[in-house]
Amino acid sequence: MLKIRKTKTWSWNIAVQVVKGEDQKTIIVKHIWTSNSKNDIHRLYELAEEYIQSESHQTPLFSYSFWELAWDRQTSINSNLLDIDDLIFTSTYHQFAYEFLEFFYNYNWFWSIDCPILKDLSIMRIVGPCSKIKSIELLDQYFWIKYARNTMYRHLHNIVNLKWDIEKSSTEYAKKISKFWF
Repeated sequence: MLKIRKTKTWSWNIAVQVVKGEDQKTIIVKHIWTSNSKNDIHRLYELAEEYIQSESHQTPLFSYSFWELAWDRQTSINSNLLDIDDLIFTSTYHQFAYEFLEFFYNYNWFWSIDCPILKDLSIMRIVGPCSKIKSIELLDQYFWIKYARNTMYRHLHNIVNLKWDIEKSSTEYAKKISKFWF
């Protein structure tokens, strides 16, 4: 399955890429472009979605542009992507939960913190609240994301140092969402 990834470059720009997972590796299928402007990144994300749709011939359930419209405008959006009344659940997979929560993690600009283990532990805390050790076991079991215990302990020290960046992203999101509600 193709996914969109945003990552920082060595020049502090943001690269937008279409990637897929294969044999527990991330493979870059297409590099869209890099930029440091939010408007450009939004457009690059749309181009990546168009590429995925042209390659897979499937409309995404939660597109980036759909949620941008929903949050930026105070209007209700009628989307034909999903009709709740026609849904039939045959089985469940945790991957959807991960993608859903990852979307909002990125939407709130936490991707700029650039700490994958923080993202994965945060998502796992929502999916199945448990200890950090159990979280890395469940990340492997549910999402095929592997972390060694030593890696987790090494990064926990770095996460404490990211407190200011996390608070900054949270504050920016709160400012953005408060304009929507008030």
